[in-house]
Amino acid sequence: MRTPTQIAYSSVISTSRTPRWWILALVQVAAFAVMGELLRPHWPTAIYACWLICALAIIIPTTVQFWHEIQADREKAAIQISSKMFIKQCLTAEAILLLALVIIVAARWALLPWVFLVVISSLVAATAILAMLYAVLRELPFNKALASALYTWNKKASMGAIAALILILAQGASFALVSYLRKSLEITGQFSLLSHSATIWILLAAIIFLVGVLAAVLNCFLVNLFLEIIQSKKAPEEIKPAVVKLEASGAVQ
Repeated sequence: MRTPTQIAYSSVISTSRTPRWWILALVQVAAFAVMGELLRPHWPTAIYACWLICALAIIIPTTVQFWHEIQADREKAAIQISSKMFIKQCLTAEAILLLALVIIVAARWALLPWVFLVVISSLVAATAILAMLYAVLRELPFNKALASALYTWNKKASMGAIAALILILAQGASFALVSYLRKSLEITGQFSLLSHSATIWILLAAIIFLVGVLAAVLNCFLVNLFLEIIQSKKAPEEIKPAVVKLEASGAVQ
């Protein structure tokens, strides 16, 4: 099994030669930012529901496609998934994400202290990400994906902790991007000088580029680490039946 440092290095290399992933990652960050805004405690409205549905409709298929591309790049093979299976994985991932959103919204409505809210939200979101990884990359149904995610927390807590850390970084990046975009629009509206506006938009473009690259690297690292752990756990299970078979044949003789 490769070390996290080796996985991180290979993730950076793979991301650097696949600019398409930067765009997919930016779409993820944008949808994630919208969802974060909508998770604040307030009464739901038609506009609220519409924006949430749009964010889910964007982030789910984008993530499923993104993760399959990372897996195909790792295995040096073409993506082999039927349209029916792709839709099934999207629906499973959406159900997992909706369940996580309901729990997080309930925690925010309970008006828990900020520290507890961050911990609960991170744990729930990390568990949802693990379940989505199982649903997408291992083609597991909803209940088995959730059970596998909880099992991973029990047997491989570091994987869940890394998923939580990546989510915290993604949330920080999306918050910074949205905040800077708002300030840029406000300043551009107040000042009519072309040079001033041009500087703001150049900085914004640079920030968007960096956020896209960072998000792509984090996705690549998470998927590669997950597949590395799954394969390392699967290897002993494949060897064990062969050993038992040899012992049985020896006993018969």
